[in-house]
Amino acid sequence: MQKIFLNAMMKYQSNNPFRKNLNDNAPLPLLLNVIKLLKEDNNDSVGISRSELPFLICWHNNNPKEVFCYIKDIRRKYGYKISDEIVYEKCLQLLENDNTKYLKMEKICREAVDEYIRKMRCTGMVSLRGNGRFLDINSFEEETVNYVIHNYSSYEKKISENDFVYYMGEIDARILQIQERSNNQDSIKKIYLLRNTQKKKFLKNF
Repeated sequence: MQKIFLNAMMKYQSNNPFRKNLNDNAPLPLLLNVIKLLKEDNNDSVGISRSELPFLICWHNNNPKEVFCYIKDIRRKYGYKISDEIVYEKCLQLLENDNTKYLKMEKICREAVDEYIRKMRCTGMVSLRGNGRFLDINSFEEETVNYVIHNYSSYEKKISENDFVYYMGEIDARILQIQERSNNQDSIKKIYLLRNTQKKKFLKNF
């Protein structure tokens, strides 16, 4: 199921024939690109914080460098502890919409973020860090992440509903192959953790 969900999410376009949207991007590749830029800029980076995700959700285009620069500027001004009120104000500016009755702060800063994290984690490409405060690339899926970034960061707009459905329904066999190797890595990780647990038990009982 994770493979199928990834196959769909890496292709999904926010502005498509079924859902007219002023924001025009590919959410998953955009997220992965932005996180990689943040990590390249700072080797100690733990990804993107929950409070920064609304900016990504509200971003109007598919340019990760613009998002990266925006977030860097936010961090310089507010650090990682930016308030919901400031996030909400800036998101309304990004959306060019002041309809606070429809675009409520709870919806932008909480509900949309929770749903976004849930969907992105279902792909297996990202994981939570820092007690759930940050969303980061899953290091055990780095090969798949790089493949998604390389092949799906740019996309051709599908005008008709039939073309979009066909595009979304195609299975990328390469993803399935990479995932299989990733699953082997997950098994190695579990064995490593098990061995560490056994070592700790041994030391406690020694």
